[in-house]
Amino acid sequence: MNFLIINLFLFISGMASPAFHPIHVSVCNIELSGTENMVSVKLFKDDFALALKNNYQKNIPMEKANEKTNSEIISTYINSCLQIESVQGSKLKLIFKTTVINEEAIWVYFQAENLTNASKLKIKNTLMLDLWDDQTNLVILNWKGKESGYRFNRREVEIEIDLNK
Repeated sequence: MNFLIINLFLFISGMASPAFHPIHVSVCNIELSGTENMVSVKLFKDDFALALKNNYQKNIPMEKANEKTNSEIISTYINSCLQIESVQGSKLKLIFKTTVINEEAIWVYFQAENLTNASKLKIKNTLMLDLWDDQTNLVILNWKGKESGYRFNRREVEIEIDLNK
């Protein structure tokens, strides 16, 4: 009986730990108006910290994400995993603005360079795919008031979008 109680306690305490959650998902909002472009990325704090540690051998407390050296690493990681470019070949550079902690998640906000005369976009999203086989990355694209959603995962990391449709 004590063995069962101990195992039950360990199981429940393991579920309550911040490193345990049953899904691995990120959400990215891309707001492109043609003149002012914003990109925000929402990630689980524990997963994101693990990705940064695995890729850059740095322990970055999410509460200190806005500090210059930490924000540079965060920006480098997201710019390498989330690539947005026009089919004409110009890649949007994401310029780090700030982060906001929201319970178990972190929002990372970027300003994107001007995007003019784009008819098609190519988006590549490999956020956290090096960590989890079941990682899903959702992207919501708002182009001049028209909103569309896309899903990225290990099998589908890149999509081309016709902005005129």
